[in-house]
Amino acid sequence: MDPREMETLIQRLVTNPHDGEALAYAHRAGEQDPRSYAMLLERVGSSTADPSYAAHWLSEAANVWSTTIGDAHHAARTLMIAIDKDPTQRTAAERLAQLYRDKGDQKALVALLERLVKALTPLLFERPEVRAQLSTLHEELGRLWGEPPLSRPERALENWRRLADLDPHNVYAIYAARELLKAQQQYAEAIPYFAMEQALTSRWSRRSSTTRSGGSPCCATRPTSGAARATSPAPRRRCGARARSCRTTWG
Repeated sequence: MDPREMETLIQRLVTNPHDGEALAYAHRAGEQDPRSYAMLLERVGSSTADPSYAAHWLSEAANVWSTTIGDAHHAARTLMIAIDKDPTQRTAAERLAQLYRDKGDQKALVALLERLVKALTPLLFERPEVRAQLSTLHEELGRLWGEPPLSRPERALENWRRLADLDPHNVYAIYAARELLKAQQQYAEAIPYFAMEQALTSRWSRRSSTTRSGGSPCCATRPTSGAARATSPAPRRRCGARARSCRTTWG
């Protein structure tokens, strides 16, 4: 691709990220010269002021570096820049995490996930959607730290406790934190997790009993735990004729 032509396309896409004509032209040129195409997308991402658009362009550049050119190292470096631009954009984080999983590099994967946690935690109260992303990160970190080859139960415990704080209905996080505290003989700290689990179990038992005694089945539906619950909260809805005043109100 001619350097002057590339500069013109970069400026057009920085000015208007929806310039379909410029993007189509760049893509056609990229079929002949994928390296120049990847560099163009990378330059657009680096020059774009909006963090979301910048992360998008950099993620697309990394995709070309990885899948078309086969340069995983350059792709990983570009994805890390995209994450630094906007850690809330999941595409870059998921692609980089998958690169590390494919390589079996758990240390790099853990470092990435912890970097994301550090970047996202301050945004928790400003952007409610971040809660689901953080829940997913802590769940994977809890599992990775708790299993070989890392096997660091104290780090696993830290993440399961944070997940239980983010989602008090996540039974597995509560159970995992409780069991790790018991294993470390921290019984006093384990007691609140016993209480949390018992409260959830009692709630489900009462609702199951309502169903068996002829109550409305919708009143006994268990909430989805973990990140799926956070991203897809059950809507409030009225039950059927048997219990018109009942509503599903999880937490």
